[in-house]
Parts: sequence; structure tokens; C-alpha cells
Amino acid sequence: MDHKFGKLDHQEILKLIPQKFPFLMVDSIENLIANKQAVGKKKIIREEPFFDCLYSEELIMPEVLLIESAAQVATLMILSDSVEKKKRIYVKGIKKAEFYHSVHPECDLSIDVNIIDSSKETLLVDSKLTVEDYEVANIQLKFCV
Repeated sequence: MDHKFGKLDHQEILKLIPQKFPFLMVDSIENLIANKQAVGKKKIIREEPFFDCLYSEELIMPEVLLIESAAQVATLMILSDSVEKKKRIYVKGIKKAEFYHSVHPECDLSIDVNIIDSSKETLLVDSKLTVEDYEVANIQLKFCV
């Protein structure tokens, strides 16, 4: 299936990236324009395994998993147009990671990624993570492709 424009469902995501439950941090991809932008969706539920490992009484999605969510959505955006679907995409660095609000169970997390700079071997991706109308994080990741 050609994903230059469109969506990816859960099964298509599983074919493109190696992450599986409980490490898969995206349920679906919408508004996909290969190698330009994509919007990932993740329903945060109480049964997520990471909530059982928290030291706090308050159930909050760990910020490192928000970074992982952004990385997975960006990887799917890049791989969706790749001839070699099993190509490995690596995070080369985190240029910026700012967190504004906590993500709790029963939230619908939206991960909007856009390529803002590219060279032959490196991509810089900006990620805006939102819950409802609230921006919860802004993350910029460098990828080695």
C-alpha cells in the first residue's frame, strides 16, 4: 500500500517498526504526508504497564515515553515512503525536550511531527504533543537515516 498521503492503522504500524507491546507508543497515524509530516494518536489507558511502575500516587505518563512516542511517529513518517521498509532509522540526538503538562490515563495523546531540516544523512523533526487543546510537550529530535 502506498502511504505517501493518508493513514496507517495498528497492523500497518506493526509491519513498519520493530516495537511491540508494551513498547509501542502509537496506535494510529493520520494526516500522513511521507517525509514531511504526520499525526500519531495514542489512547492512554490506566492499564498501560508503565503506570504500575511509578513511585508516585499520581498516574503520569513518564516524559521519556513522550519522547519515545515522538520518535516512533517520526520513524513511521520517514519509513512510510521508504522502498526498503525494514530500513533502520536511529535517533541521533535530542535537540529540545520541553514538557508543559502531565499526561494521565484516559487521555487521547496527539503527536504532530514535521521535518524542519534535512541533509543527506540527517533529519531534524519537530514534534508537538497535545491532549485536547493543551500542548503537553515540544520535542525536537535528530535522526540518522
